[in-house]
Amino acid sequence: MYDTTADIRSTSNDYPTPQAVRSRIVAGTAAYDLGFATIKSITSFQYVSMQAANSGDMVNRPLALALYGYKDEEPVKLTQNHSVTEEINISHSGGKVDWIAGAFFLHTWGIEHYFETQQSSTDRIDYTPSFSANAGEQAALYAAGLAFESNSSSRRTSVAGYGQATLHLGSHMRLTGGLRYSWDKYTANTSTFYIIPVPMLSQFSKVTGKVSAEYDFARSSTVYASFSTGVKPGGTNLNPNATVVPSSFSHEFVRAYEIGAKNEFFNRTVRLNVSAFYNDYRNLQADSEDPIPYQGGMTNVPKSHVWGVEGEAAIKLPYGLRIDANATGMWSKVDSNFEVIDPYTAQIINRDTGGPNLGNNLALRAQAFTNIKGNELGRVPHFSTSASISKTTDIRDLGTLDLFIQANYRSAFWYRVFNNPLVDRVPHQFLMNLNARFQPRHGPWYVELNVTNLLGSDAIDARYAENFGVGGVFESIVPPRQVIGRLGIRF
Repeated sequence: MYDTTADIRSTSNDYPTPQAVRSRIVAGTAAYDLGFATIKSITSFQYVSMQAANSGDMVNRPLALALYGYKDEEPVKLTQNHSVTEEINISHSGGKVDWIAGAFFLHTWGIEHYFETQQSSTDRIDYTPSFSANAGEQAALYAAGLAFESNSSSRRTSVAGYGQATLHLGSHMRLTGGLRYSWDKYTANTSTFYIIPVPMLSQFSKVTGKVSAEYDFARSSTVYASFSTGVKPGGTNLNPNATVVPSSFSHEFVRAYEIGAKNEFFNRTVRLNVSAFYNDYRNLQADSEDPIPYQGGMTNVPKSHVWGVEGEAAIKLPYGLRIDANATGMWSKVDSNFEVIDPYTAQIINRDTGGPNLGNNLALRAQAFTNIKGNELGRVPHFSTSASISKTTDIRDLGTLDLFIQANYRSAFWYRVFNNPLVDRVPHQFLMNLNARFQPRHGPWYVELNVTNLLGSDAIDARYAENFGVGGVFESIVPPRQVIGRLGIRF
């Protein structure tokens, strides 16, 4: 955000940031028709390794020293994960009752190594990262600017059983009900700053479910209502020395309510769907900072909600014209009193006091708690809409030409729950796309032209204030205009 480079799509960063990603996936599905039902098995093994070097400030050294007082570099950022999954289900569709029942198993294990330095010298000091350094080597590393070191191994096991059925009451009404039992255990052994690894645990079991009803009060009009619950697993943080932010954070739970109607009119030339929803969250997972530097992580906001209304319409017009549009309005709020430290504020305190753990740094950080009750949740725009117009033209003796143009608008929103006006407000966005396709009447080939971001917008898509490092604020820009031509042959 603070880079002085004129081009918004480039940075002044002068620290090499190579990345090496290696992944393997083996998966298979087997199904057998029992006559009255189908039994299916879905199996997978996945491995991914990502090793990268990163610049924690993403600007050149002189600018980093001017902005933050030191250059932040991450020479090692290594994660490796293995996962095995198995799901078995049996299902039946058709007739008075559609149903499915099954079981799911996941086991994943991996390691994470992280090494970060902050150097205030105008010239870079070379160092060799180590995750098992003795006292003498540690002293040398700290002298070279070591800011953070972590070495963690983790395992997660998840088991679930589920079932759902839809009952057809005549030809006009359907009732659906389902339950899922989930059990999840996450363990980690985490070491930071070369301390003895500390065991951490996050575990839960939960029953979630869904009930819904649909009624066709006309051949082309349906109303529905649904209530469902859902859960998002918890985990652990890289903060064994924290005083406020928990070493493990809880699972997130939501109760979701929705009502709506789906309609088609005028011989199915007009489609109009509307709905309203309310999502009631418990233990919403959000970032927070601890009074002790570099001991922040995920925490749980006790109570919050999101509600909104949605609508979509499609109109078929004469001469091959068609209009499609949708719009969503959403509002959100934190409902409970909850005191947290904004990581961005904590980083400013670090810089103003000369660095972490210096001077009155800890005392000032301890005074930085703010109550976020009444704040809006992150990434919830009040209004978004999309509209398109398309036309199909039959060119005599030649073929068919399809033209499509689309416009998208999204209002401004807060990117984080802290609602910090200096860094969290993401401006509104307007984008347009164009597509043209010609299919000849005779012959298997076609030609297509696709233009995304037609107007060449440089709109900000996201703005994130970093928890660690120097507290940089990073902006993600929408992809630039892209012109893509395709020539295809059907065979």
